[in-house]
Amino acid sequence: MPHDRPPLLSKKSRKMWLFVGNELSARRAADALTLITTCKKMGIDPRAYLRDTLAKILAGEKSLTALLPETYGASHAERAPPVAA
Repeated sequence: MPHDRPPLLSKKSRKMWLFVGNELSARRAADALTLITTCKKMGIDPRAYLRDTLAKILAGEKSLTALLPETYGASHAERAPPVAA
């Protein structure tokens, strides 16, 4: 059975969840942190990924596959060292 909570978080991160406001805000924050963490684990610069992905969305990109971090990482050479899990 999959777990819906993030793995171990720092003390500061755990306290942050107390102040997200409401359930929808908490879900959005979790989604954003999931994208950022995925990028870091894959060795992708999260800021570059988000900047390029948002530009693609604004340009009218409809393919979800083209917006995934895996696709971005395969097509961009600017990679940071992956973070150990």
